[in-house]
Amino acid sequence: GAAVVGAALARHNSNLQDIQMATVTRLYEEQMASPVKNLIMGDMLQSLLIQMHFMKAHMEEEAAAVHTLIKSNQINMQIMAAVPALLCVYGIFKGLTTTIRWSLRHPTHPKHHFKDLLRKAHRLILSHPLSSSRIEQDEHLGRLFLLIWQLCKTKPGMMLTQQTSRYLESELMLLGRFDMTPERRMALVESMLRDLP
Repeated sequence: GAAVVGAALARHNSNLQDIQMATVTRLYEEQMASPVKNLIMGDMLQSLLIQMHFMKAHMEEEAAAVHTLIKSNQINMQIMAAVPALLCVYGIFKGLTTTIRWSLRHPTHPKHHFKDLLRKAHRLILSHPLSSSRIEQDEHLGRLFLLIWQLCKTKPGMMLTQQTSRYLESELMLLGRFDMTPERRMALVESMLRDLP
C-alpha cells in the first residue's frame, strides 16, 4: 500500500542523491588538478559547498534515525537501568537477613552473658523475701543457685586470665554458701560486676 510506495520513493530519492553526489565529487576531483585557478575562476568552491551541504543533510538523517531508534528502545533502556538498582536492593536485603539469622543462631559473647546473669542474680537478691514463708525462701534460694550454676558453666568460655578465673571461682563458691546473708551476697555480686574487665 502507501507504506510500500513511500519506501520506494525514499529509495529512488536516495539513489538520485547518490548519482548527483557522484557527479559533484567527480567534478571536484577534476577541479583539483589546478586548485588555485579553479578556486578563483572555476566551480571548485561551489562543488565544495555542495559536498558540505550533502554531508550535513546526511548527518542530520543519521541523527534522526538514531533518535528514532533510542525512542523505540526507551522501555528496554529503562529496564536495563533499573536492573542494577534492583540487584543492589536484593543484595542489601540478603545481607540483612543473613546477619539477623547469624545473630539469632549464635549466642552472645560469654562475657556479656556472664554479666547479664550477674545482674539477674543482683535483682533476685534485691527481691529477697525477708518476711516470707520458709517455702518461698527456699524457692528464692533455688532460683539463685540455678543462676550460680549457670554462671559457673559460662565462666570457662570467657577466655580469662588464670588470676581472674580463680577470683571468680572463689567468689561464686562464697555466693553459693547457705550461711551467706543477702547483704553479703549483694556485696559479692556488686564486686564481681565492678571487677570484671
